[in-house]
Amino acid sequence: WKWGETEAATASILALVPYYLVLYFLRHKMANSFKFTIKNYH
Repeated sequence: WKWGETEAATASILALVPYYLVLYFLRHKMANSFKFTIKNYH
């Protein structure tokens, strides 16, 4: 089938909704799993 620009844009945005919902619900768990350290070497 042929889609117009509006339908294609809507479909692409809707395809990303589940991805961002998962990131939103796991944000605290992911924030606790990343640790950054900076070491100064001379």
